[in-house]
Amino acid sequence: MQNNFLKQFQKILKLVSVAEKYYTFVSSNQQNHHKTSVIIVEVVLVFDLLLKIIIIIIIN
Repeated sequence: MQNNFLKQFQKILKLVSVAEKYYTFVSSNQQNHHKTSVIIVEVVLVFDLLLKIIIIIIIN
């Protein structure tokens, strides 16, 4: 079970790093400011979801 949690956690870390790269790419392309703020909201929502998943995995 602990091993499974670690695998899940590694997947989540990969997703987070992808999201960070995407966010960095978008924020470096500042011409479209509104799009950037929409993506910030999406990234925050994804992080929130990931935290809930982590908590559920830990409880189980």
